[in-house]
Amino acid sequence: LAVILLRIDQVPAALASIFTSAFSFEAVGGGVFGYAIMVAMRQGFARGVFSNEAGLGSAPMAHAASDTQEPAEQGMWGVFEVFVDTIIICTLTSMAILLSGVLEKDLSSFASNGAAAAEAFNAILPGTIGGTVLQISLLFFALSTILGWSYYGERCWGYLSNNNKVVNIIFKIAFVLMCVVGSVGSGALMWDISDTLNGMMAIPNLVGLLLLSGTVIQITRDYFDKK
Repeated sequence: LAVILLRIDQVPAALASIFTSAFSFEAVGGGVFGYAIMVAMRQGFARGVFSNEAGLGSAPMAHAASDTQEPAEQGMWGVFEVFVDTIIICTLTSMAILLSGVLEKDLSSFASNGAAAAEAFNAILPGTIGGTVLQISLLFFALSTILGWSYYGERCWGYLSNNNKVVNIIFKIAFVLMCVVGSVGSGALMWDISDTLNGMMAIPNLVGLLLLSGTVIQITRDYFDKK
């Protein structure tokens, strides 16, 4: 927000550039148009899933642990969560990067998307304040993500093993070791592995959602009828 407010006069131009460049050959670097759109959609879906977990079947484990009498009401909080994560937070982040002007540089110089974001914040805020704030934020985001996914994994293994204590201990050890591997491994390889495993989670879960769609519609209608 600080970055956007400091360059508020450039926001209309940044928004216009999003729409004018979205399907232009300039945006795809002169590549084959159809292929570039396919790559953009794949990256968009993959990163969107990391942002909000929609369709993976993971977040419902946290929602299921909530204290609520109405499943439809908790489901709507899930929809709201996706809206905030993806529409609001991701838009603010992309606006900050666009307003900074770092996209005019050679993007290959950035080791990761995070490096581009840090450069964007540093380009507008004094000194290296922006990058420092981002690094501290990433520390807490990563820690909360690790704790959240360890809970998800433990619940899944508990279900499959009928809450066998030995299996749970083995999972925890394996999880900690994988955290080490993820932190020192190749960034591109870790992203590819994560995208593949997310896809393996999403496919059966989306089939289940399709089969349960009638039940969801009925529960939602009953909830609003009572309201």
